[in-house]
Amino acid sequence: MKNWLNLYVPLNETGFGTHGYNWARQMSWDLTSQGVNVCVIPIGGQISRPELRKQPVDAGLDTALMNSLSLQDRMDFSAPSVNLWHPNNMAQFGGKPRIGYTVWETTKLTDREIHHLDNLDYIVVPTQWHRELIWEQIPETGDQDRDNVLVWPEGVDQTKFHPNKGKGSMAEGQDDVFTFVNAGKWETRKGCEVLATAVGSLAVLTDQPFRLIGCWGNPWMNQQDYITSIENAYGRVGFGRAVPTQTSIGPGYRMTHRAKNIEVLFYNYLPNHQAVVDVYRAADAGVFPFFAEGWGLSITEMMAMGKPIVATQWGAPLEYLQNGNYYPISNGQEAQAYDGKWFRGNRGNWYQVSAGEVTSMMRTVMEDEDREKTGMKGATYVLENYTWADSTKIAVEDLQSLAILDLSPA
Repeated sequence: MKNWLNLYVPLNETGFGTHGYNWARQMSWDLTSQGVNVCVIPIGGQISRPELRKQPVDAGLDTALMNSLSLQDRMDFSAPSVNLWHPNNMAQFGGKPRIGYTVWETTKLTDREIHHLDNLDYIVVPTQWHRELIWEQIPETGDQDRDNVLVWPEGVDQTKFHPNKGKGSMAEGQDDVFTFVNAGKWETRKGCEVLATAVGSLAVLTDQPFRLIGCWGNPWMNQQDYITSIENAYGRVGFGRAVPTQTSIGPGYRMTHRAKNIEVLFYNYLPNHQAVVDVYRAADAGVFPFFAEGWGLSITEMMAMGKPIVATQWGAPLEYLQNGNYYPISNGQEAQAYDGKWFRGNRGNWYQVSAGEVTSMMRTVMEDEDREKTGMKGATYVLENYTWADSTKIAVEDLQSLAILDLSPA
C-alpha cells in the first residue's frame, strides 16, 4: 500500500473540467489531511479554470489543489493512479494499480472504449446505470470482473449551489415573468432543437409571460455557426434575430418573439462560476429535455438551489432524479443515437423526447402551486447525498478497502 496517489484530471472549462477541478481539489483536501501525498497532473498540461488563475488562489480547497499540482516535480510513477477522462483514452497514464474514472451518455461502448477500459485494473463510473452497461459489455475475464467496477458519483459545490432567498440581479424587472433556465452545450444530444420547438408551442398556448435563459456555449462551434444555429431553431417558431445585449453578468444575446412579449436570452460563455450561480438563482424552473446525459452537473446544481426541474426520465441522471423531486419528461422513445457529427449510429441508443411532452411539462410546472415544494425536495436530496465531499468520501473508502491506500494511523 502507498501513501501517494496520482490524479490525472482535466482542469479546463468543459463539463469534464468542472468535474476534474471539483473532485481533485476535494480529494487533495481530504487525503492530504490524512497523510497522503496527492499529485494532480492536468490532462494536456492545460489549466484554464478561472479559479486557479487568481493570485493568490482562495484558501482551503483551491490551495490544497495548487499544492497537489506542485508535486508533479517529484511524482511517484509507481503509485496508484486515477485517470478522469474519456473511455476511449485510457492509455496515457501509468502507475499501479491503474484506475480509470470515466463517463459517457448512450447505451453502447465502442470497440476502442471497451479495449481501453478492459485493460484497466479498476473502472470507476458515476452511476449504477453506467456500471450495469460495463457489466453487460466487457467480458468478465482477467483482472476485470464485476467487483472491479466502482461507482463514485459526481457532486455539487454546496458553498455555491444552495437555496437562496430572492432571485438576484438577473431577475430585476422580471417580477411577473416566469423564467426557465437551460444550461449545456448547444447540440442535439442536449435536446436544444426540441426545446426551441417546445418554447414556440408554449408561447402559443399560454398568456402567462415567460422567458428562457440559455447557457449554451459549445467550444467545438465557431461563433457565427453557433449564433446562426440558434437563430434558425428559434426563428422557425416565431422569434426574431439574435441581438447582442449587455446584462448584469456580462454580454449575451436576446431574441424576442414576433407576436408575444416572450424572450430568449442566451450566453455563449459565462465569465466565472458566480455568473452561473446568478443565472440559476434567477430561475423559476430548470428545463432539461436531454436525449442522453452522462451525469448532468447543471441539473444537480440547480436542484441544490431548490429550483424545480423538468428533465428527461432516462439514463444516468436517474441516479438522483427520483419520484417526486422533479417533473419527468417520459413520453418519448429509445432510438439510435445519431446526430451526423458526434453520434453516427455506433454508440447504441438514446431517448428521443417529444417536443409536445416538453411543452406540457413546462406548462405544468408554471401552473403548479406546489412547485417550490418539489424544488426543495430535490435540494434536500442532492445536498444530503451528492456534494463533492460525499463523492470523495466514497472514493477514499473504496481505495482503503481495496488496500490501495493505507490510511491507518502511523
